[in-house]
Amino acid sequence: MIERPGEPDTWTITATEARGMMWPRFPGGIIEFLYAILSRRTTFALFPKDFPGRRPPRFTPSGEPDPKWVAMLRAQGLYRDIRTGAGDGVQGAGEAGE
Repeated sequence: MIERPGEPDTWTITATEARGMMWPRFPGGIIEFLYAILSRRTTFALFPKDFPGRRPPRFTPSGEPDPKWVAMLRAQGLYRDIRTGAGDGVQGAGEAGE
């Protein structure tokens, strides 16, 4: 249940096992949660002891991107081809208008 659907920064982060009775909570947003878990600053007992492993996490695309999504993201200036590094108009903080 989301108590305040329009305010994602106020949502509670929690996790449990498939039929678990305990729901540990994380005091922060999703970005802070991911950073804390992936950097091992925070652990949840339900995660495997070796999670997330000693090597840094890495994302590997599973195939060619869907052309419809690419077109939509390009139209919004949000597309970056990670294989070539081509920005296609992607602007980072402080780059707009410069």
